Amino acid sequence: MFGTILSQITTANGYSTNLGQSVTFGRPPEASEYGREAIYYFPVSKQITPENMRWEHRQQWEIIAVKFAADAETAIFQIEGDVWKALGVDSTINGKIISPAEGACEYEIDTAGKQAVKLTFRVEALSKTLLFAAD
Repeated sequence: MFGTILSQITTANGYSTNLGQSVTFGRPPEASEYGREAIYYFPVSKQITPENMRWEHRQQWEIIAVKFAADAETAIFQIEGDVWKALGVDSTINGKIISPAEGACEYEIDTAGKQAVKLTFRVEALSKTLLFAAD
């Protein structure tokens, strides 16, 4: 779901960056987190609760984007704009409503060696299924 959408983030598709050229399901490797420009995405948690004769599935995801840039401020705006544009905040993807989760975006700037900008996004996918199957 997210991989296909995030891989569309290229300047050829009208975005500000080409981060979609390297999209990986899973957490970034600890040792080489800033080794390459990339987007990583992975599930964090899921809650399933009954609501109005349906199961409500709320799944939290994290999306981590890493970009090298001489101008960190511009890079932050570019990455944030690209990811929210790609996800189409408050949109529906495969029947799931995607929206920002609490604490939706965090920033880190690493100036050791190359200047890297790392943004961590938190999104929530909401879907509903029948509570009881019909006989």
